[in-house]
Amino acid sequence: MLLVLIATLCLQWIVCNGCRCAMTHPQHYYCNSEFAVLANVVNETVNRENRWRGTRVYDIQVESVFKGEKISQVSTALHGATCGVSLQIGQQYVLTGSINRGVARIQSCNFQRRWDSLSKEVQNGFRKDYAKSCGCQITSDYVTEAPVMSCMRPVRGNWKMSRCLDRHSVCQETCDRFERCICAWTRSDNYQKCLER
Repeated sequence: MLLVLIATLCLQWIVCNGCRCAMTHPQHYYCNSEFAVLANVVNETVNRENRWRGTRVYDIQVESVFKGEKISQVSTALHGATCGVSLQIGQQYVLTGSINRGVARIQSCNFQRRWDSLSKEVQNGFRKDYAKSCGCQITSDYVTEAPVMSCMRPVRGNWKMSRCLDRHSVCQETCDRFERCICAWTRSDNYQKCLER
């Protein structure tokens, strides 16, 4: 009886907490995805297997391919508890994700944001800057030994700095005159203004 109770509680925890992922910098999403596109959402089709399982398939019209190849649909799980994503028809999004057996998939642990909600630095990042900077890793302050080619993104306590880095900075490689290279955050005027708010 105790084993049945434990198994039931574990199953409930997995279903309720099936999708957990750390939020990180948009550059990380770009560099770790198989595709990144700017697309208009045209249509949604729901395919239900049962009450709890199924997929949403969004027909999209791609305006720009930032990474990967042009796609015409993205698929996602039906519910948020299983990492599903809800997009609004008629809106324009940046979408990142993976390709599995020829199907473009998005989930809540990928990047999907409305284009008009992004800062100019993030828009430029997707257009050109992130592609040039994937050699730089973005680490958190939980990492005790970060790689040399990385930028630290604070997650413990300094949420304002993280938010400003996410909206207004790129982790880029910089080299000195002796060709010794490191990765460092760019510091735009908008980044400084963000910190002062």
